Amino acid sequence: MRPGKTGPSLPPTGRPWIGGLFTGNYEYMQAFAQRKIDFVKEHRVKRMIMPDCGGGSYGCRVGMKACVHQNPDNEINFIYLYEYLVELLQSGRIKVDKGANAGKVFTWHDSCKHGRELERHFGKGYYEEPRWIIQQCVDEFVDMHPNRGNAFCCGAGGGMWPGPYEAESAYQGRMKYEGIKNSAANVLVVGCSNCHDQLMKRVPKYCPDYPYEVKYIWELVADSLIMEPWTDEEIAKGEAEGKAQWERLGVDLDAGS
Repeated sequence: MRPGKTGPSLPPTGRPWIGGLFTGNYEYMQAFAQRKIDFVKEHRVKRMIMPDCGGGSYGCRVGMKACVHQNPDNEINFIYLYEYLVELLQSGRIKVDKGANAGKVFTWHDSCKHGRELERHFGKGYYEEPRWIIQQCVDEFVDMHPNRGNAFCCGAGGGMWPGPYEAESAYQGRMKYEGIKNSAANVLVVGCSNCHDQLMKRVPKYCPDYPYEVKYIWELVADSLIMEPWTDEEIAKGEAEGKAQWERLGVDLDAGS
């Protein structure tokens, strides 16, 4: 923060959001995190889900930490996507069928931002949770090597995916490609949106000899869902809870109709 500032300044109009994280501008990162905190508090959100975007979730954590350091009242409750999916599966709120993915071998890509970077900066990387989630959905899971904190980067980090250096980015991802190929997996599951685009679009363009499918981890869960119709009692309960929620938020769904 610049001298004399009492709070994070908002980026100028038209400045892209990546100006905070990709350029290492901590003041902007804090400003964007403050917007999220303010939204959560304004709308009385009980828990915010950290998204599958590696840069977004990591940048948000860095900014939020600065906001809380400046004002402890900025503390909000959040949960990572992996933790939330584990919670849904363990509680039985959703059920999945491994048969939906029969005949395919799956592997997992440990992204830098969700793994070693969170581990180094915040003491917790997400290695085991995604593996557990995947193994609830599939019969055949294999690990790439190396993996977890030693896994190779996909080549899209640090702004390389949206940047103009496509060939260089693909070259950086060559070791990850070799890991996928050596695993003999048919489907690569990922958690980070940058990794998803890199490994689905760019790397196969430069390394086309081993075809594989790419899926988000939430996409795998969605494809594996067992859809059980609600009973009349469950429908009534859901409608009542929905109505109570809108009333608490002061939202009139019939306004303007």
